[in-house]
This record gives sequence, structure tokens and C-alpha cells, in this order.
Amino acid sequence: MKGIEFRILFDYVKKTDSAFLMPKIVYEELIELYKREVSERIHAHRRSVEKLQAILVDGWSEVSEWQLDRMIADYSDYILRRLEIDSAEITEFSEKGMRDAISRAVERRRPCTDKGEEIRDAILWNSILEYADELALEPIAFISSNILQFADSDKTSLHPDLMKEVAAINKFGLRYYRSLGDFAAAHASKIEFITKEWIEGQLTPRQVLEADLENLKQVGEHNAYQKLRMYLNTNVPRITDYFEIRSNGVNLEEYYVYEMADGTQQIQATYYGDVEMGMEYDGLESDSIDSRAGAALGIVRNESTGRIYVTEHVEVTVGITVVNGEISGWKVL
Repeated sequence: MKGIEFRILFDYVKKTDSAFLMPKIVYEELIELYKREVSERIHAHRRSVEKLQAILVDGWSEVSEWQLDRMIADYSDYILRRLEIDSAEITEFSEKGMRDAISRAVERRRPCTDKGEEIRDAILWNSILEYADELALEPIAFISSNILQFADSDKTSLHPDLMKEVAAINKFGLRYYRSLGDFAAAHASKIEFITKEWIEGQLTPRQVLEADLENLKQVGEHNAYQKLRMYLNTNVPRITDYFEIRSNGVNLEEYYVYEMADGTQQIQATYYGDVEMGMEYDGLESDSIDSRAGAALGIVRNESTGRIYVTEHVEVTVGITVVNGEISGWKVL
């Protein structure tokens, strides 16, 4: 809960005197996902320690006992504290809601699909309806990436069947967002001096690509390997550490600005375009790639250096903080 989108969300809640609502099914699934992730990382850590012990002369003096239950409890406390929710405010499953969730699955009604699945989404939706009924004179925002279950065919608005259910009990209805990014963009601010040209002048596409170089390197090397393996039909030579971006056609394509309560601005900007990436392979013979055949696969070989170039379409999103009209910091998201 530390990224730019969360900062915007928390700021909006504070500015508008809103509050977070926590259905029990969301809370329990959140904790279970965290528990699973922590458990997997603990197991990975232990495997690493075992490998380390195998090569140390005196072994590892002590391996701390992980207190998974304590970690889960700490995370639970953190979530409730961050969202300013008391544990007593977590909405319990109602008997009526559980019965209706089963009926939705049997009858294939939204948010259940034609397969009669997504019982958890049905339970969540019934919790939302209970909120909408209880807060009949208050607007409610609902953020979920489960567009197959909740969204209309445009994948951005709430499904009409679900919209009718809310409209029948809540004067303001429900505002659906498929992501935190969509929520932030919907509440964007119009700041006169922050334009596309201003952002590109402050943060060039080249700077953005250089900041994301390690990720671009992984993408380029992976795709080049796949193309070379397909073309050579044999083992691909070992790649060296050399990597470069020789040219690019990347531009700022979309952005939004959100003005925080403290007067600073948060910008989320996405750069799109084609990037040509250069790599070196040990022992790749000069005649091993025919220029026309290689070009058909998107492989170009520089005859003088022996380097291989592939062109990839990339998308890089950055978060930018503006203070007193100047960029005070930015990072690749």
C-alpha cells in the first residue's frame, strides 16, 4: 500500500471525508494471500540457507525460527490500521447473503458466470449490496479487476444487471473501477502547466528507458534467444554482458495528474513505442544469419561488430512527484 496509486486513494479518502468498507470475504482472502506469499518466501529462504550451510566449513551458527502466525497478525493489524477500520467493522457473512450467493451460482446470475462458478464473488457482491442498502444516501466506489464477473462488455462500467440491483436500493448507485489506476485517473486534476509537452521536456523518453534498462535487458535477451533458437535450429551461443539501446521511437502517450491535499501533484505517465536493443553472442559466426531471413524474424546483425539487434514494443509507466512546479522525484512503476 505504498505506491502512487495507493497514495492517491488514501489522499482522496482523506480529502472527501470518505471511509473504507471491508467485507469479511475480502479481509480473509487478503490475509490468506499474504500468508501464502510469506510461506513461499520462507521456504525459499530456508532452501537458500541449506545451500549455504552445505559449503560453509563450520556451518550456519543459527537459523532463526520464523513466527508465521505473528507475521500474519502484524499484517492484519497493519491493514486495519492503514485503512482506519476497526475489526468490529468488518462485515460478517449474512445468512441471507450466503443463500443468495448459492442461488446466483445455480441460476447463473451475475457475478457468477455461465459455469455457475465464482461463489466468492457472489458473496462479495451481496456484501456490497448490504452496504448500498445501509448507506442508501451515500455514493459507493467499488474497485475490482474481476471484469469478467462484474463489468459490462466495455470492461469499464458495471454490468447492467448489477447496476439495476444497486439502483433499486441506493440513490447514488455504485461507481465501478477496474483498478486503482482507473480510480486515480477518474479523479484526476486539471493543472494548467502540466501538459504532455511539459512532462516530456522534464522527463525524456530516453531517461525513462535508461531507468528501466534492467527490465528491458531481460525482455530483449529473452526474445532474442527465442528468435535465434527458432532461426538457427540449434543451440544458441552464450550471450555476453553487452547490451544497448541503439535507437527508439518511444513517446509519452497518456498521463493523468492528481493534486494531493498538501498541494503537490502526483503524475502517472506511460511511455509507449518501439525500442531497438543490441546484444552480443560469443561464437556466433558471421554467416550464420542471412540478412533477409533474419529480418523476417525481426533479427538484424551488424556485420562490422557482429552484434544482434531486435526491435520490441515496450510500455513503461512512471510515477512523478511535482512540488512547487518542479519534479522532485520520479521512478519506474
